[in-house]
Amino acid sequence: MATYGYKNKTSLYKDTIFLIIKVNNDMLYIEPCHNYSLGSFTSVKDENKKAIKFEYPLTISDEALGKATMEAFEYCTSIYIVGHGVTKMSKKKELSLAKNYMYYIGSEAGRSYSESVAHVLSGAKYILDKDHKNGNDDVSIRCFVNAITTATGNIFGCVCVLSSRYEAKASYELLKNSDIQAFKQDLYVAAKLKILADKETRMSLGLFLGLMSDSPVLLNYIKSYHCYVEYMNNVNSGKYKKTDPAEFFFKSYLLAVNGRWNELKYRIDFFFNENKASKVIKYYLPCNEFLLGLYEKDVDKMYSALTKLLDLKIAKRKNYGVNVFFDFYLNIEVLILAKIAALHGFNVNIDHPTAPKELIEYNPLREYIDPYDFMKEYNFEHPHQEWIDLCNSRMEKVKSDKENNRLKNRIFSWFKK
Repeated sequence: MATYGYKNKTSLYKDTIFLIIKVNNDMLYIEPCHNYSLGSFTSVKDENKKAIKFEYPLTISDEALGKATMEAFEYCTSIYIVGHGVTKMSKKKELSLAKNYMYYIGSEAGRSYSESVAHVLSGAKYILDKDHKNGNDDVSIRCFVNAITTATGNIFGCVCVLSSRYEAKASYELLKNSDIQAFKQDLYVAAKLKILADKETRMSLGLFLGLMSDSPVLLNYIKSYHCYVEYMNNVNSGKYKKTDPAEFFFKSYLLAVNGRWNELKYRIDFFFNENKASKVIKYYLPCNEFLLGLYEKDVDKMYSALTKLLDLKIAKRKNYGVNVFFDFYLNIEVLILAKIAALHGFNVNIDHPTAPKELIEYNPLREYIDPYDFMKEYNFEHPHQEWIDLCNSRMEKVKSDKENNRLKNRIFSWFKK
């Protein structure tokens, strides 16, 4: 029995909890129930209310519950995930039958596929409904945007929250609709907001977001002088750490995007000459092999390296700490590297449920839209410090005005005595 509950938002089942009650004979059923608690659900039979039924060919896997979560989202406002007891297929069989975006890699947060889908939905709802709130603590997107435009809140913090919501929305568009265009548009917004949220000159590039959006503006920025100065030349960026080579490779990827081949080759050789006995380093060897293949323009080498990175164990390890909205179903490392190859005109022949060809191909949208006016103020051709100074000056002015008003009120109160 599966125990996934959904709070209904339709008039027919007002204040009803929907429950996936069983997975049987390759069919998954959702029925209304009442008298629920976080520990258990009690089903209520009602002859006047038909159960909602979803049919899938692969419902004996956890991925089916994730798909059902997406379907149930059309009817529900809240999702309560209590646990489940679904019999799983072998990973080999799952992969042979899996469709794009339906193959479970793993989760940094320890969530199952369906729990990860629910987490995506919880973030995407803020964009799908600009007035959506989650309890009394969270504020709506409109409140965040107002705090940014009026500088009454921490601009950088509010922009960071917005960026995260758009990442969730982008993931939602893939999982729910397989809508590549909406996915790219939302990633463009998330990537640009991530840059705007950085209050230091060392840029938070969001390389995965920027590359996968296929936005020429973001790509040109990554290749620009300002990006090079503000990230590549940072004294702490890209240094090699044997215990965590991620930063080292991030800088190498930027060099690869920019086609700075001599600098890239130096780093490739440096890594190959390092001690390979480290348990951590072995997960990065295929990355370095790919970069060597790219440097040598050898598609077979690139393909071989990416195939190694598609291994489930390596994929799960490489996805750790990258992005919780995508890490459970997309091979982020493979997508980044394959996209870099595509930008240089190479087809690496990768088409995998966790790294679909449709995401790898470089195919920009006809137009990318900035949904908020404050985003249009940012100029990628100017140093990022200008944006930081502008935001700080606006927040300081609001703070100063508040203090002046308090002082005036005190003086006025004193005269009234």
